[in-house]
Amino acid sequence: MFYAGPGQVTAGKPYTAAQKRVMRYVYQQRIEAAQSVDRAVAGTIAHLKSSGQYRRTVIIFSGDNGYTTGHHNRQGKLWETSQSMRIPLVMVGPGVPKNIKVGSAVGNPDIATTVAALGRATPGRAQDGVDITRVLVSSVKAGKTLYRPIPVAAWPTLGGTTSKYRGIRYGRYTYITVTATGVPVLYDRAVDPYETRNLAGDRRYAKVVAQLKVIEAKYRSCSGSTCPKTYAGTLATPSPG
Repeated sequence: MFYAGPGQVTAGKPYTAAQKRVMRYVYQQRIEAAQSVDRAVAGTIAHLKSSGQYRRTVIIFSGDNGYTTGHHNRQGKLWETSQSMRIPLVMVGPGVPKNIKVGSAVGNPDIATTVAALGRATPGRAQDGVDITRVLVSSVKAGKTLYRPIPVAAWPTLGGTTSKYRGIRYGRYTYITVTATGVPVLYDRAVDPYETRNLAGDRRYAKVVAQLKVIEAKYRSCSGSTCPKTYAGTLATPSPG
């Protein structure tokens, strides 16, 4: 990662016209690849229906990372911005509330916990995640988006034992520390939805950074019961001025 100035995050020079053409072409190919997945899913659902299994099957769609194609002058899937981190998750089936959409964040460990709960199975080890169906029900009952801290980290794709960054995504904030430089990065999506300003050094966010540092340290190496499980708590807000 490359950082320029306390309020600007970048990853290199702007792309040339030729590079942009290549990115558009690759992006189009990825859309076409996704359409092939759509057709495969349609075939699977048709088979479930014809075999009488559809109404007793839970289907979960998600992914591990989003792919950045030119956003923030970057390529790849291991960045701290929403293009990499904010992946839609869709569930349908028995036990899943119908026709609702919530903004509560979940993580990949939650999928395993959810599958076990829906299957009424007892996991053989302590679970890092929570049952997503309960999150959906709780959000609907509360009439608002509920938040819990989600630990985040990125590791080299070709191996290695040193992370690229570690941090936390919590409500409106993403807070990370770049491992190689120790540089902190804070995004406040409430005022900067495109995540273009690093606010970690902004004095108005001193209390926010202090709170997120404590929370990140608490859950950095969590496992089982020590991982964040509740959607509660009050987030600090920036000072006026």
